Amino acid sequence: MDIYILENSSFNIEKEQLNIYYKIEDKINKDKCVKIEQDLKDFIPYEYLNPIQTIFFKYYEQGNCIVSTPTSSGKTGIIYITFYKNYQKNKDFKFIYTAPTKALIEEKFNEFSRYFNNIFKDNKKRVDIKTGDYFTKKVDKDCILITTTFDSLAIALRNNLDWIDNRNLIIIDEVHSFINNMGKFIPEILAISLEKNIPLILLSATLPIINDLKDYIKSDLNIISNFRPVKLNKYHIHLTKDNIERSFLNKMKELKITKANDMYILYVLKEAYNRAILGEKVIIFTWSKKLGWQFLQKSILFNLKIFNKTINFELENKSKNSNVNENKNIWIAFHNADIPYDERKEIEEAFRDEQSDLKILISTQTLALGVNLPADTAFINIKAYYNDNFNISLLPSNLDIIQEEGRVGRFGLKEEGFSFRTTWSVPYNIRKNIDYFIDNFDSKLFIKKYLDNSSIYNNIFLLILSSFKIFKDERLIYKSIFYRYLKNSLKEIAYYLTDLLKKWEFIDKNNELTFKGNLSLFTNIPPHYLNGFLSIYYTNNDIKIKYFDINKILAIRLLLHNKSFNSFNEMYSKLENLEKNFFKYYNFPKFKIKNIILKITEYMGLFELDERNKEKIENGVWEYLFWISSIITSDTSFIKPIGEYSNLYLEANYLSWTLNRIIKYYNNPDKLNEVNFLKRYLLSLIYGCNPNYSVLAKIKNIAHKRLAIIFKILSYFNVNYLETEKDILNYIDLFDKAKNIIDNNEQEELKKIKNILKELKLKQNIII
Repeated sequence: MDIYILENSSFNIEKEQLNIYYKIEDKINKDKCVKIEQDLKDFIPYEYLNPIQTIFFKYYEQGNCIVSTPTSSGKTGIIYITFYKNYQKNKDFKFIYTAPTKALIEEKFNEFSRYFNNIFKDNKKRVDIKTGDYFTKKVDKDCILITTTFDSLAIALRNNLDWIDNRNLIIIDEVHSFINNMGKFIPEILAISLEKNIPLILLSATLPIINDLKDYIKSDLNIISNFRPVKLNKYHIHLTKDNIERSFLNKMKELKITKANDMYILYVLKEAYNRAILGEKVIIFTWSKKLGWQFLQKSILFNLKIFNKTINFELENKSKNSNVNENKNIWIAFHNADIPYDERKEIEEAFRDEQSDLKILISTQTLALGVNLPADTAFINIKAYYNDNFNISLLPSNLDIIQEEGRVGRFGLKEEGFSFRTTWSVPYNIRKNIDYFIDNFDSKLFIKKYLDNSSIYNNIFLLILSSFKIFKDERLIYKSIFYRYLKNSLKEIAYYLTDLLKKWEFIDKNNELTFKGNLSLFTNIPPHYLNGFLSIYYTNNDIKIKYFDINKILAIRLLLHNKSFNSFNEMYSKLENLEKNFFKYYNFPKFKIKNIILKITEYMGLFELDERNKEKIENGVWEYLFWISSIITSDTSFIKPIGEYSNLYLEANYLSWTLNRIIKYYNNPDKLNEVNFLKRYLLSLIYGCNPNYSVLAKIKNIAHKRLAIIFKILSYFNVNYLETEKDILNYIDLFDKAKNIIDNNEQEELKKIKNILKELKLKQNIII
């Protein structure tokens, strides 16, 4: 049954406007929002259900269901109602909630934990969590609810882990992300869940492929709505010098700002600032992290206070006399997935706080995926361009733009919100119709873009492997939603990939998974990445200095396939300079290094058809090498790393688990050296330091930049490696000879390093 909730529905408790207008088939119905009676208070913590929740409450009984409604329309209430309805029938009811990002899962885990504590009022654990951050964590299979990311759920389903057993329902949030890389495991989750007859509830703010999913999962109930509890006012700003006020352009001339890009950033900041001083919470959405950092740096001209602690520029460069406006104690922050976890949480809490001075938030589209940070106003920066097929493409995509607008509207605080679609570069033929182009997107075009994205081959590769794990053949691929779109071509793809899996010995002659096949499924490492790693890692190599083994170091890049390692390249375009520095410090044959990198990129780009993406992959391999060899940390002034480098300790935990199993399985004669290399490498990955010196990271307060300074000095004096961290005490006298090696800023850090080492030496003497 399809139910369409109409936009003229209302939900204003104070004004007693609680009418629902909805259509079933061709009949329009009118109803009232449900008032929560006393017997429901424990289960549904609201006074009234809003229109979407009311319709779900009245019509949902069991089976598969899709709810497609705008962000902030109360989909969390759907989860509470789902539990209430099922728990009334079955006191042993257990279910799973899954979503794309760790940030969203952690938020929901905390929220649902409070919810179940209020219901049962005891000390029993009712909710558990499983994400990549908790890779080896044992899940409590007796919990009522398990919150998990898509990747962790896919691992559990394909490997039949015990916490999947006896689950009565799976709720998949942000299911629309199936047609972008965030939801790459959704086809597998859907296929296995349907095979296991686990009922599904799919939640989405925008679902352009709803008809395809309805048919595929054979849903019993579909609720579709454009109703929003808070009115959204949409406006369009097209940024050109002709469209910007003359007074603003004059101010730009005074500040000697001539680049159009800088002017546009400052204009959007000005508009955001003007709304923030009125007390509004404002989000500035950018299509890339690079643009986000540019916004943050330019905010200095407004004397805005920067909330971030981890930044990629020096705050000392701030000019007190160059501000565009007088700041009235307003803070600004940049929120993106690579900000360190604790810092990101501080930003989120401050932005949610009505009394906080953090009024402006810069964000990439990752924020739109469900983290509860509503705003009064959003400036959505949009770039339109012709792609390689001469079709119009948008950054961010249509789907992301609509998701970002979903962040607008603070129910209970303001009656309306504002979205400013801000276009920077738009082909002339769609400039006047840009809103129509955004809002009336073609679901077929979205599917075509999804199928043209080479990353789907990674997902199909893993899905075939899952099918052999469960059925000893590839049947699951033909029961997946991929078959709906690819039909006969899927057979050719499946044949080719199955042949590779057998050739690479992921599947044996009995159609059973080998060690490599099982490892791939348990780690979500696509088979071509894992096979590339093993073939390069265990190649005899003469390009090494003690623990600095190029083959091993570059091979591990394949296991870090979820990381792009393009932060410095995107922000600074420094790769050529970094390469010169690398070969200055390391006297390795260039052609040999480049040959290994070529092998790595061939495996990583196995399905890549786009030359730009191939180049990005290769740049990412080089940048990773520069990070692991101390070149990046010694070439920058950051005490703490930026972007994706800020949370590599999580990757180190994952690698430790994976590599230890590989080393144990292959049981090489050189196993001890391999384990020693691994210990050093993990420190090297976290701190951006050559493994020959990475043991120094064990010394308190020696990290990142300070490791890089020590690396510079020891390399200059031909100290090739340190066996233990205490060996540095033998070389303290070299630090007094290093004045010509390091710059003025590093001199200050060197003083601190020497004090730390003096304390260490004192402790060693006391011990002796």
